[in-house]
Amino acid sequence: MATLRETLIANNAFKSVESEGFLDLHFYRPGGGLIAFAAMRLRMTPNMLTMISLVTGVAGAILLYWDRWMWTGIGMLAASGLLDASDGQLARMTKTSSVFGRVLDGFADYAVFMATYLALAFKYLYLHPDASPFPIFGLVVLAGVLHSMQSSLFDYYRNEYTDYVDRRKIPVSDFDEIAEPPQGFVQRFLWWCHRDYTNRQRKLARSHVELGEALRCKFGKEKLSDNFAKNYRDLNLPLIWWWNLLGANSRFLVTIAALAVGRPELYFLAEITIYSACAGALHHYQAKADQALLAATV
Repeated sequence: MATLRETLIANNAFKSVESEGFLDLHFYRPGGGLIAFAAMRLRMTPNMLTMISLVTGVAGAILLYWDRWMWTGIGMLAASGLLDASDGQLARMTKTSSVFGRVLDGFADYAVFMATYLALAFKYLYLHPDASPFPIFGLVVLAGVLHSMQSSLFDYYRNEYTDYVDRRKIPVSDFDEIAEPPQGFVQRFLWWCHRDYTNRQRKLARSHVELGEALRCKFGKEKLSDNFAKNYRDLNLPLIWWWNLLGANSRFLVTIAALAVGRPELYFLAEITIYSACAGALHHYQAKADQALLAATV
């Protein structure tokens, strides 16, 4: 009898098993997979799961403000993470992945993290009634900008790894395939947000973009060789494991720790110092790996 993980792998639930973080591999993916199987039986769409994840996450973030509801809020944020894992799995299982679905998923993630940031800031002001709001909201803005940059790089490199190693193909941006925005105000707004997000990813990961452009010029749409995929994996898999430490899971744990000791501002300080330093170092080593692959390709 197949295990849950084997069943999920057979149904394309994982993006890339070896590049998944510990909590993703042992909690969010299996739990999200069970939700995805249930949703498939109920004939729910991935976008429905995304919207439920959004509402659950924002509501959970709001509850962090009150001490009596804080752990309920943390539980709801964990549930939102499971739902966030399930929508992509359901899309892959049912082969209903779409650009709009990815855009909506990204918008939901941002909404939840913004709600969490605001809840932590207002909780700090509640705990320090004499404090000026300007320093804490300055930390919120700075941490939010840095978080956005780090998360976009984490998301970019992990998706690139899946394409290069597992699919043996040169990644293509959504906006290389879709020239015009969709119809409808909401769809158009989300499309523009996603285009801005994609452009920022490309600017931040310029060396990796140059690698893809060089490979595209040399190989076109040919499937990449096993040898190139191996070289890419050898150089990038250790970096992906480190990038995973900058993902949402570790930030969730830091949030819990900061709330548990009654110091919500510690989360923002960790974001600005520890996470930023790690992201800067990883970006440096990622560029060196890209240059090595580029030199071997050209």
